[in-house]
Amino acid sequence: MLYNNALLSLQMLANAVHAQWTSETLWPLPPAGRHGKGSKKGSCRSLDGDKGHFNVVWDISELACQKRCQLSTLCVAFEHLNVKKYQKCELHIEAVMYVYPMPGYVCRIKPLQHLLGRYVGLL
Repeated sequence: MLYNNALLSLQMLANAVHAQWTSETLWPLPPAGRHGKGSKKGSCRSLDGDKGHFNVVWDISELACQKRCQLSTLCVAFEHLNVKKYQKCELHIEAVMYVYPMPGYVCRIKPLQHLLGRYVGLL
């Protein structure tokens, strides 16, 4: 009973968060800099300041990169680089804690309902 109530609460939370994100809306940016300073746009960084673990996809738009992340149960965030005709998508599978300011880069965090979806969908 308690387990079912917890899953129901997660489902309600996921539905509420889902209402604010559509497939055409870009996800939120993570906190700026290691100490909350600097730009909110830049390269994704893990807790230890490293680039983290990710898979790379070339020559796709930022929105297409986000859609790939959304479809992946392992992806928790994505980084997109767009410089002239050069586009790089990194699908991050390790938690992103902040961004390191870098021109042309954007890092976006997967919203809660997508992260919870793999568990809530088990109902």
